[in-house]
Amino acid sequence: MKKLLLTFTGFQDPYSLGLVGEDEQPGPILSLLRTIIFRYKMKQRTLLK
Repeated sequence: MKKLLLTFTGFQDPYSLGLVGEDEQPGPILSLLRTIIFRYKMKQRTLLK
């Protein structure tokens, strides 16, 4: 079965600051992409301030 990821990037993508210190941690989308292999990936940028 083909897997499709359709997502909207937010303030924590692609990286966000970790809870301890100022180390950058992978955001939720990158973490998901490391876990599951998708055949198609589509992202849409949000324009919220």
